[in-house]
Amino acid sequence: MRKLILAGVAAMTLGAASAHADTILVNGDFENAFTGWTNTGDVAIYDSSSYGRLSGGDTTTNSFATFGRTDVSSNGVLSQTIATDVGQIYNLSFSYGAVGPDASFTAAMQSISVAIDGVTQFGTSAFSTNNLGAALADYTFSFTAGAGTSTLITFSDTSATTAE
Repeated sequence: MRKLILAGVAAMTLGAASAHADTILVNGDFENAFTGWTNTGDVAIYDSSSYGRLSGGDTTTNSFATFGRTDVSSNGVLSQTIATDVGQIYNLSFSYGAVGPDASFTAAMQSISVAIDGVTQFGTSAFSTNNLGAALADYTFSFTAGAGTSTLITFSDTSATTAE
């Protein structure tokens, strides 16, 4: 059993050149379950206390999205459409990691990709750990909003394996 975790997506802001850095995602901290998000496949919302029975440590976040909770193909997708200004640069910051139920699981490489309006912009991989407190790493990338007044942000589980 593998678990990808995504936390702290709340840091979706206008680019550094902007006069303000407003968070424009709805429920980026997952405190209100999937409110504001569309989810398909094997995606759920948990908190550190409910994960404590599987892995030691704490994410230092209250809630987070998980991908791949069971031995199914990598099919988890989490997305949100946000209002954007044409040509404006936006920064997307989030925390991501992978955990497994025991130390033997740590050899499994897990992957996630981020797409903007259906085009993959960023991908990263993490080796699983059985220490929830050490699982998360912070990531940031920038993108320029396209021609429309809204932008679709999508996180997808792209892991090659589903279980060890």
